[in-house]
This record gives sequence, C-alpha cells and structure tokens, in this order.
Amino acid sequence: MKLLHIITAAFITINCYTVAAQTTSMKSGTISQVKTAQLKEDNFARTLLEAFKNKNLDAWIALFPNNDEYKGILQAGLAAKAEGLTQQIIDDIIVRRKKEAAAEYAKRFNNYCALADSVGISWKDVVLEKFDFADVYPEPVKLKYLDGAIWFKCKKKHFVLDGIQAVEIASGYKLQALAEFRQVGDGE
Repeated sequence: MKLLHIITAAFITINCYTVAAQTTSMKSGTISQVKTAQLKEDNFARTLLEAFKNKNLDAWIALFPNNDEYKGILQAGLAAKAEGLTQQIIDDIIVRRKKEAAAEYAKRFNNYCALADSVGISWKDVVLEKFDFADVYPEPVKLKYLDGAIWFKCKKKHFVLDGIQAVEIASGYKLQALAEFRQVGDGE
C-alpha cells in the first residue's frame, strides 16, 4: 500500500471520527434546479461527474487539494491538536506527496474508469439525476466536510457514485475519497 493512501486514510480518520455525531440533515437537489445555498456543492458534483464523462485525468487531479491546500488542511488538524500530528509529520507528508500524488491519482482514476466500464456505464449517455450529501463538521477541526453520493442514469439503468468525501476550502470543495460506482436499478 502506498504511503499516500495510508496518509489519506489516516487524515480522513483523524478529521472524520465524529461524522455520525456531527452530521446535519441530508440535503438533496437536482443539478438543473440549483439552490443558492447548494451552489458550491452542486458545482463540485458536476465537476466530478464531468471529469469521468470526459475521461479527463487533469480535471480529476484538479478535484484534489494541491500541495498548498493539502498543507492548509493538515495545518487545521495540527491547530486542533489532532492526535499524533506534528509539524514534522506534515512537512514529511508534503515532501512525499509532491513525489507520489499525481501518479496515485492517475492510478485511481484509471481504476474507477475501468470499474465504470465493467458495470456498463457509457459516459456519453450519462444523465445526472441528483447529488445527495450531508454536511459534516468533525470536532475539533474547524473545517466543513461533505459525505455524499451522485445519482445518475445511463440509458435505462440507474447508478450511484458513492462514498464521496470532500473538504471545503476557500476555492470550493476538494475531493478526499471516493468509494465506488454501482448500479442501483434497472428501467425507468
């Protein structure tokens, strides 16, 4: 297992250990009927789905925090006194991330594209249905996270892109994790 994957998993664990207790009410909205309060969230969902629809690796990589943004997220954990996190660990993570992140993100993207192909997703026929998400405010970190799923159809089958975790930063949301594509229904 690559160090980046371990670090990402550890970071999510550090910052999301109170997800269930901190989750606010679920929000749902179709992309075609964007509510002002959901504009950032819906833009994130649309951008994520478009990266797959266009098979655009650069757009996929741009969904993740860059090195400065990632360092800022880790610094928020340090400021909140996240257990085991020190400035030296953050510095080491960033050095390693600079070397490995792009290749790891490319590998994940290719794996997700292969998974989508294996469950019968034809991207030219994908129609977005909705983005369901919960706002998550893990304590003691002062960052907003999303835990969500993108629902879409392809021809007459329905699918979900599930296990989406993202963190809000000044420029919008940045992807932290994605679990799977799966078919959830046949027919209309």
